[in-house]
Amino acid sequence: MKYGFKDYSVWIYWHEKYQVFVAEIPDIMFCTGEGETQENAIADLRETYSLLQEVADKEGKSLPPPSRYGDITPELLGRAATVLNLSGLARKAGMSNQTLISKLKRRTRFTELEMKSINATLLRDGINIYQVNTKKAVERKPARGKARTKK
Repeated sequence: MKYGFKDYSVWIYWHEKYQVFVAEIPDIMFCTGEGETQENAIADLRETYSLLQEVADKEGKSLPPPSRYGDITPELLGRAATVLNLSGLARKAGMSNQTLISKLKRRTRFTELEMKSINATLLRDGINIYQVNTKKAVERKPARGKARTKK
């Protein structure tokens, strides 16, 4: 089955080191875009996606199917708790530490916004919660790896 750009989850975040917005499709390796605004980052991401789709079509291959990154559960996050700084995760995700710990202990489902915030925070820090047993997290860099400064 062939999927389109709109079928994938897109993560957008501010990259402190490079001072740009980064947009990425975590399901497709190297599918990232960058820009001074979120809109520019998404436009750049669309271009990258189109190029990757074009290459896949020429080679008779298909891009990976979209996954369900939003389905993070307290059980899944609880298994990763031994390797995560939960206070730092809560702060970066815009949640109170008390709420996060309470939901983990009680195994209460996260709201849609909480799931997205936690996932975005983890991905921004190079952690894929679904592969938490890997030994080393990879730092994600903006497309083309260019450092930019504000004027």
